[in-house]
Amino acid sequence: LRWSSCLAQALVLSVITFCVVLPLCCHHLLYSYYFAKFMYLESMSEVTLQESLQQGQDALRFWQNGSVLASSTFSDVALHPELLVTVVTARRKDGQDFHYLLQVMKQLSNIVRSCGERRCAEVLLCDVESGPQENQDAKLLEPHFKVIRHSGQEQQGNWRQINTFEKEKRD
Repeated sequence: LRWSSCLAQALVLSVITFCVVLPLCCHHLLYSYYFAKFMYLESMSEVTLQESLQQGQDALRFWQNGSVLASSTFSDVALHPELLVTVVTARRKDGQDFHYLLQVMKQLSNIVRSCGERRCAEVLLCDVESGPQENQDAKLLEPHFKVIRHSGQEQQGNWRQINTFEKEKRD
């Protein structure tokens, strides 16, 4: 195999391209085949969690302060809305500081508000939790959105024995 042959040149070019140049250029690109997970993923996860925590705290302040944007109520669900968005939620122990529900509802309220005077969608919140383990984020949203909970008869049934995932599925 001589260096002047086209096959040898193509082979060397391929090896240099795919084994040297692309790994050096693409090791930091998240969806690249050459992404170096061990170098970036741990720090990216930490940064993402910090951003999510900050967004959760911002959403909590937004709903607690009763800001001008949050003051318009969505609790009067129309009889025949064009679009009904239902958010099913349950209290989570491991993510309560992130206030995911408050983040989602803040974004949804901004989207619905952007439709103008006539709302393009209605938002309904279905809270799976009740009793002493009540979802505090859902309780905070009650003045702004229609919140649905189980009736007293349903709560007295075997709901206490069913895990949270099963509750969400049944709702």
